[in-house]
Amino acid sequence: MTKKITLITFLSVIILFAIDFTAYTFSSQPPPARSGAPNEQTCGLSGCHDTSPVNSGLGSVTIELPNNETEYEAGKEYIVKVSVDDVTMSRFGFELTALDSAHKPAGTFIITNSANTSFLSANVQGASRKYVAHKDANSNNAWEFKWKSPATTVGKVTFYGVGNAANGAGDSGDLIYTNSLSFNQKAAVIDTTAGIAQNTLANFSVYPNPATDYIVIENNNVISVAIYTLQGQLVVSQNIFDSNRVTIDDSFETGLYYVVARNNKGEQGVQKLLIVKK
Repeated sequence: MTKKITLITFLSVIILFAIDFTAYTFSSQPPPARSGAPNEQTCGLSGCHDTSPVNSGLGSVTIELPNNETEYEAGKEYIVKVSVDDVTMSRFGFELTALDSAHKPAGTFIITNSANTSFLSANVQGASRKYVAHKDANSNNAWEFKWKSPATTVGKVTFYGVGNAANGAGDSGDLIYTNSLSFNQKAAVIDTTAGIAQNTLANFSVYPNPATDYIVIENNNVISVAIYTLQGQLVVSQNIFDSNRVTIDDSFETGLYYVVARNNKGEQGVQKLLIVKK
C-alpha cells in the first residue's frame, strides 16, 4: 500500500511539473506560427488559451508605425510598436509577423530590446516565416522593435499580430486578440525626362512592346520587376525566379507605363512600355 501511494504521489508531481513547465514556456515565449496570419492559428486554439472566443473580450491588440504612416520606402528601417490593452488582466504577451500579398515573409525584424522581445521562426506552407514575440510575459503591455522593409519591390506588406491578455492563473480565463496593419510601398519617383538615360542595368529589354497580354523581361540577372504609371503609381510588382514573364491583367488600362527592373547588385533599369488592352 505504501509503494502504491508513493507511486501515485510521484506521478502526480510529474504531471503538475509538466503543466507548470508548459505554462512557463508559453509565458516566457509563445510558440511560433500563432500570429493569426494566413494559414496560421492563434493561441486561442483548443487546449491552450481557449476559455473564450478570440476577440471576445473588452480589450485589443494595436500595431502602430511612427506618424501613422501608410506607405514605406524600400530598404528603410521603421519602428513598430505593439500594445495589448485589457484592464481586467495583469500579464500580457504578443506575436507578430510581416507578409507580402503572396503571403511570403517580407522584410527583416530587428530586436531593439532583448529583455522583453525575441525572435521566432516556423515553416508555413513551405516558407520560413519570421516572428517577433514577447519575452518573459509580465505586467508590461507594450513593445517596440524595428522592421527593415524589403530592398526589392514587393508591393503591399501586412503585419499580422496576436495579443494575449492573461490573468496569471494558467491558461483558463485568458483573452486572445488579433489585429493586422497593411501599408503599401511608396511610389517610385521617376524622372520622366532623364530616368531612362540614367539606367545602370545593362542589356535590359522588354518585349513585346506594345503589349497586350504579357511582357517578357530579357536579362538573366533581374530578380524583381515593377510597373508604374507615368505619374509614379505602382501597378504591379513581382520577384523573378523561374519565369521572367509578367502577366498584363485587369489592373492595367491602355496607355504608357514604366517598367523598372532590378538585379541582385541593386542596379536598376527603366524602360517605357505601351500597353494596349483588347
